[in-house]
Amino acid sequence: MALLTGFRPRSAAERLALGKTLRGNARRVRICSDDDGWQALHVRIAGKVPVWESGDPARCDAVLRRFGFAPMGDPEPLAKVEGPLVSIVICTYNRYGLLTEAIASALMQSHSCEVIVVDDGSTDGTWDLLQCFDGIRCVRLPENRGKATALDAGVAIANGEYLLVFDDDDLLLPGSVQVLAAALSESPDLIGVFGDALRFEDGDITRWRPSTRVPAEVLGRGLLNQVPGLTGAFLCRTEAWRAAGSVDPRLTRGEDMDMWLRLSRIGRMETLPVATFVHRMHDGLRGSAEVRWRQSDRTHEQRTLDYIAPVFRERWLQFAPQARRAEGHAWALGLKQRGLLDEAREELSRWRGPHTEDERWIREQCGLPSTARASSGAVVLVDEGDPGALALTLSRQDPSLVRLVALEVPRDPIGEVQLHWPGVYARKVDLASLLAEHPGPWHLRLASAPDWTPPPFDHASWLPPLAPIDAVLCCAAALGWSQPDRVRLGLRTELDPRTRCAITARRLLELGQAGRALHLTSRLLEALPAWEGGWAMAAQCFEAVGAYAEAQSCRARLTG
Repeated sequence: MALLTGFRPRSAAERLALGKTLRGNARRVRICSDDDGWQALHVRIAGKVPVWESGDPARCDAVLRRFGFAPMGDPEPLAKVEGPLVSIVICTYNRYGLLTEAIASALMQSHSCEVIVVDDGSTDGTWDLLQCFDGIRCVRLPENRGKATALDAGVAIANGEYLLVFDDDDLLLPGSVQVLAAALSESPDLIGVFGDALRFEDGDITRWRPSTRVPAEVLGRGLLNQVPGLTGAFLCRTEAWRAAGSVDPRLTRGEDMDMWLRLSRIGRMETLPVATFVHRMHDGLRGSAEVRWRQSDRTHEQRTLDYIAPVFRERWLQFAPQARRAEGHAWALGLKQRGLLDEAREELSRWRGPHTEDERWIREQCGLPSTARASSGAVVLVDEGDPGALALTLSRQDPSLVRLVALEVPRDPIGEVQLHWPGVYARKVDLASLLAEHPGPWHLRLASAPDWTPPPFDHASWLPPLAPIDAVLCCAAALGWSQPDRVRLGLRTELDPRTRCAITARRLLELGQAGRALHLTSRLLEALPAWEGGWAMAAQCFEAVGAYAEAQSCRARLTG
């Protein structure tokens, strides 16, 4: 679902700006750019009215209808929609000051929901506060027993077909449940979906956090090494949650991480590239009465790993024997990240060489040697800055090929995209020089067009000295490949004028307008006189207009 929507956030700055707008006071939000539905959908989820500035809003309306929201022209923010009942379970302990907002955000959902609040033995007046709310179901535990016990108590009485576990200090956007429920209902084979998160601190949005660092196609194995680090607002089929078993009471923290691992054995989960959850950053006490800590406690993350590591090891012993090769390596990386290096090495010892690049990367992290798999070429992928698109496109490549990634922005190998393979972490790298270091044939790919798979080629001279995205598109024009359908734009939407000239010249040549194509190609050669692709197109143009001597002269220049 998530990776087939055809849209994706373009840059961190754009995401942050939109996040601030979603939390702002304005009721009407103007869509000032040519939107593919991503911005309009967010405005509707936030309970606001998107107003089209200019152009055709048909694409936006199609996306809004898909998720059950009113079209662009409707002046009403959100209307109540019916659908499978969703049980929102909120567990709370001594959060009197924050709980009111959390419950209010759950009650204002546009989708049909029931809100269940479990008071885990609070002593700060929380139970009295809950009596002031209409339309919620309350459970009171006589003493504090920890979140695991509280969650089980809430899930036990849930009537909904779908389940959303929600923290008592966070917020849901008004249309969050609606968009998640629509996605889950659309795909009966999924057990759960989740969206991006906005980080909320001191009254302001400070970060847009992607829902996961890996795409749905590799989520099953990637989940094992991504946890911890997943966001909230996860909508799950209630029957799947119950099939996974009760929350492990041994875990006074990290219980959600363990539940994710067990759910990953039940069925498939996917992500939506839209913000549905507002994560509040604060330094209040958290945890059970037995173990309390503050966010500013720098040892919190390590203590969380200390808690989760023994249970993670237990899950590995339980599930890994049935794991296939890729999942086994994911288990190994997850074990290593939790300080279980001996177990990680034990898992890796099951898988003999030769090893793919990502396998070699994981083995290197664990201090183990590896053998390289013979290369039959190189995938040269240009990343324009979209984390989800980059991960998806990489996941589709032949693992036996060397991967060279020309990045628009620097990437952390343990960042929002898992790069288990060598990459060129530099902007505007010279692709022709890069290819000269590796044997062909080369396979060009664009993160912004995951479905574009042109044939391999062997001559690096077909790539002009332009930024990577422009070089690839010019190469496609020179070789007569179909231009990619860039549905997932990254940081840059404007192409170099020379690139536009090459693309237009090829299109005119294919339409039989060789004279106009020749005129543009001549201008292109003035700007890029050493680029062989330009001379090849010029030869084709001359030949098409009957100037065979000039065509031969261009080809002689190429061979000479």
